[in-house]
Amino acid sequence: MREQELKGCTFAKTVLMILIVVYHSVLFFGGNWFTAFKATVSIPLSYFASWLNSFHIYAFTLISGYLFYYLKYEKNKYNRFGAFVLGKVKRLIVPYVFASVFWTIPVDVYFFKYDLPTVLNKFLLGASPSHLWFLLMLFFVFVIFYPMSDYFKNNDLLGAITILAFFVVSKVGNRFISNYFQIFSALRYLTFFWIGFKLSQYGMALIKKFPWFIWLIADAVLFVLNNFIPSDGFILSLLSGGINYALNIVGSITAFLILQLISDKIKWQSNRVFCLLSKISMPIYLFHQQLIYISIALLNNYLNPYLLAPVNFILSFTLSTAISYLLMLTTPTSFLVGEKPLKLNKRSTQSN
Repeated sequence: MREQELKGCTFAKTVLMILIVVYHSVLFFGGNWFTAFKATVSIPLSYFASWLNSFHIYAFTLISGYLFYYLKYEKNKYNRFGAFVLGKVKRLIVPYVFASVFWTIPVDVYFFKYDLPTVLNKFLLGASPSHLWFLLMLFFVFVIFYPMSDYFKNNDLLGAITILAFFVVSKVGNRFISNYFQIFSALRYLTFFWIGFKLSQYGMALIKKFPWFIWLIADAVLFVLNNFIPSDGFILSLLSGGINYALNIVGSITAFLILQLISDKIKWQSNRVFCLLSKISMPIYLFHQQLIYISIALLNNYLNPYLLAPVNFILSFTLSTAISYLLMLTTPTSFLVGEKPLKLNKRSTQSN
């Protein structure tokens, strides 16, 4: 059962990566993203993007917590904090620096005309480093959680209270202080890492007490409430914030559960293309967003939203996959994107 769930994590992370590319491919049509060009607003695409955004990164962080517990407490890895942090620097910070300097900053400066102080604030201080915020956030989630992991393992109720306190600090602090290095984002996402940690500790039976469709219905209800309850005034603002928090929690669990169930039903491990994608999902994430910018810049005046959205996805996903594959063929370039080099043989492409 454990091995099956771990394989399901690989499947889920790969699908979630693809959904992140889908999300950015349609986000432009909400009218508030990539404002270098005027969007033709599409209400259906806007709601679709909002729904994806309610669970995809949260579920990815949940899975990271699930795997952390397994590796630390069942495989006896991560025994030294220094070595653990160094590993996460290689996995997350090195790709952050590489992608920022050689890809994201040049493309963003071209489209948004950032000056040097803006670039330094966004990327060097990590206040708003495009889609690369996720790498900084996840790095600091690991760094914050690790010293407290035994406490969280042995204290369920106090651990939950602590996690809620971190969430409150993230919301209050971000009102008064810039989100440098995505610290406040990390404090917010600790909730989802902790949920994955606990699911790994106690098993999937914890959430399988309710069928998958009950989780999906709960997610749908919360999504509707989140989009239609006003947030004017202190009381309604608190209510709206609580519903949004619940939506992210339920959405991440629902995505994890459903993707695990799908993983059990299909033979994805025999599909060489999907297995390759599972090995290069990180670099695909690094490069896809600016490719969508380019797609929009070239085609926005010629295609309506319902044609441009899939074109955005096809172009960005195909090109980022090709770039990722090429970078992962050698040890130095694969190191720059936080991965091990691909090992090629006559039958398939596999990682070391």
